[in-house]
Amino acid sequence: MFIRFLMFGANHRLITFLFLAIITFITGFGLYNLSMDTSFQSLIPESHPDKKAYDKIVREFGSDNRSIVYVKDKELWSKNKLAALGKLHFALKELESVKRVDDLFTMRSIRGDKGKIDSRIILEHIPKDLAAIERAKADALYNPLLVDNVISRDGTATAIIVTQYDTQDKDIFDANVNKALEDAIAPFKTVFQDIFQVGEPRVNAELTAILFSDLKLLAPLSALVLVSAILFFLRSGFAAFVPLVTSALSILWTFGIMGWINLPLNILTAMLPSLIVVIGSTEDTHMIASYFQGICQTKENHRTFATRYMMKHLGVPLILTVLTTALGFASNMFNTMEIIQEFALASTIAIFANGLITWLLVPLVLSCMGPLRTRIFKDNNSLVGLPAAFVKMFGYTKRRFPRFILLATALLCAFFIYQCSNLVVTNDPLSYFRKDQPIIADTQKIHKNLAGMKFFYITLTSDREKAFLEPEMIKQLAAIQDFMEKQ
Repeated sequence: MFIRFLMFGANHRLITFLFLAIITFITGFGLYNLSMDTSFQSLIPESHPDKKAYDKIVREFGSDNRSIVYVKDKELWSKNKLAALGKLHFALKELESVKRVDDLFTMRSIRGDKGKIDSRIILEHIPKDLAAIERAKADALYNPLLVDNVISRDGTATAIIVTQYDTQDKDIFDANVNKALEDAIAPFKTVFQDIFQVGEPRVNAELTAILFSDLKLLAPLSALVLVSAILFFLRSGFAAFVPLVTSALSILWTFGIMGWINLPLNILTAMLPSLIVVIGSTEDTHMIASYFQGICQTKENHRTFATRYMMKHLGVPLILTVLTTALGFASNMFNTMEIIQEFALASTIAIFANGLITWLLVPLVLSCMGPLRTRIFKDNNSLVGLPAAFVKMFGYTKRRFPRFILLATALLCAFFIYQCSNLVVTNDPLSYFRKDQPIIADTQKIHKNLAGMKFFYITLTSDREKAFLEPEMIKQLAAIQDFMEKQ
């Protein structure tokens, strides 16, 4: 009874083919709904107290969805360069996605003058003479809140801080914002010695581009390695073709289902094609090797006998492997991070899809057009060629050096357990890029000449109204600042 269940694909070919075709057709339409999510929000659990505190701060002080437009020029404080800087300011301000622009044209200088406070916008308009330019430069470099944040210490580099509106559709929004910012600064690349923009929109847009590029490269590369290994060991083109078909269908089903249930691609789920090819092909390879063994068991070289032999010996291991692997990935759904939950769900779908396709399709294909000859087994069912050499080598070491193998395994385990202590956990989005990426070089320039991209806020609250206007509280703030400067 159970073997009939395992042989369903081979015994009911038309029903199986129609079922696989219909599911493939339906899931194929889900690809149109597949989206990409590279935002940082999925790295923070919604239920975490720090996330709730962060949301509260955003509501009170405004969005921190900002990009920095970095401008550097040795003659920055000249009439022509300041005029170009003013045009850039207004070009950025006119963008639909921009909520606010903070730079030398909006920030104020604060000075004490004869017992009074002299406060004015640093560049309220473009200075017309050298004296006015020098005064504006002096005002900018005098303000400690601006130095290293908006203006470099030598006065040759400045930052324009662009705050964008918040939106739910981060994927499309960030791509549009990044393009709008790049288009806005493009005319000024020939004006200033160095100009670029860095922020969450650019990070997300470039990360999305890299993920798509990796998908195009890694999935075919994994398939090439798989085909090469199967051809090398099993010496059969048909044996290499079957895992490619099951892997391709599994990827299509998985991404299609993700599209239907609005599960986006992210930095983890983008690994699924390679994961499916590597993990899913193991069952196919074992099954085809068992099929070849079954071919040698019958003098008539009957495909049905060989397929039945294969399922009888590997049907139960196939089901158990699929279940245990899927449950292993599914266990990550209990993680509090949304990005890991999404990966757990997507990978579980992928493993079940691959298992179902393998169970139905491989027996169907082998029973219809499976090879009737094999070059890895003799008529007496013994291995020949390279596979036989590997089996003999491992068998020899197992018989002659069992204690050495156990000792070496124990030492390696101890070594790698020790190395686990050197693992570093990070959720820095910039760590996802290679060191030679332009965005990394740009970020390092901002870090070298200004405060950099990596900053954090300390927010203090009090139950008393206007508490932070009281002298005693201001002293406490100064003490906190002194403490941090010593770190």
